Amino acid sequence: MRPSRSFCAAAVLGALILSAQAGALSAKSSKKQATAPVPAAPTAPAAASADDARIKKLAKILRATDRRIVDDDILGLLGDSDAAVRAAAARGLGQIAEKATLKPLLQATSDADPSVREAAAFALGLLAEPEAAERLQAMAADTSPIVRRAVASALGMIHAAASRDALAKLLADPDLTVRANADLAAWKFADPAPLLEEVIGNSGSQDPRVRSSACYALARLGSAGAAPASSGAAVGQLSEADVRRVRAALAVRAGDKEPEVRMQVARGLAKPASPSGSTRSNPSAIPEHLSGRISTGPLPTSAPPSAARPSRPSARPAAAMLKRS
Repeated sequence: MRPSRSFCAAAVLGALILSAQAGALSAKSSKKQATAPVPAAPTAPAAASADDARIKKLAKILRATDRRIVDDDILGLLGDSDAAVRAAAARGLGQIAEKATLKPLLQATSDADPSVREAAAFALGLLAEPEAAERLQAMAADTSPIVRRAVASALGMIHAAASRDALAKLLADPDLTVRANADLAAWKFADPAPLLEEVIGNSGSQDPRVRSSACYALARLGSAGAAPASSGAAVGQLSEADVRRVRAALAVRAGDKEPEVRMQVARGLAKPASPSGSTRSNPSAIPEHLSGRISTGPLPTSAPPSAARPSRPSARPAAAMLKRS
């Protein structure tokens, strides 16, 4: 049966209507996309802007430090809202090392941020004023180990006799990095004998950093008669009995598994045993079981010029290779 003419017309009309509706929807969607606002270009993150501001401040501190001038910039930045900037300002004032910087640095030791207190403590050591030593002694009880570590180094720089008790506490600090720094400061005191027990104890620590630092201090003390001044400090003087005690403690570490420890042992035992004698004239100063393994001759004070400054290879071969390529 063939469909009627009216049915076919209705079907065609329906198809046309559906097609028109689809076209209208498509045009509407295209118009909406065309008129949609273009998103604005992303702005620079706030963090980048903050970094730029910090860099400018640090540049001002660097300029004052290089010129060795305490200007308004570096003093003002010691009170900046950024702890990193305050710490940098404190370090800069320490490097300038003017007495006029003492008061602001003393104030910085009470900063809420431990990194600023750490920088201020180290700066006070560089300043080496009596008032600085007094403040550092109080800071030896700071709650932050990074601050106590800086205090230990600073006390060694000043090596005032009145600070010896404070350093003795740091030699037994629960934080091992603080102990290591305290060991490196102990030998600088003019009379280090009261610190000897703690340093010898640290030479047997399970921590290699503490052992190395303690053995370095013992090597300096055991060779005080020949060792030159280092870090701006003369080596502390011990009695001959204490020197023998130091050398005996070093001999115990001769077989240590750490190369750095063994090197310090060699340094200490190969030097004169006391300010008045030498290992060459007093062979009994070296323990018998080590006398055949440790040279009693003087250690070289500096590397030969050829070793200290290796010759620079010629640039001609490299240039020739570039031409060929």
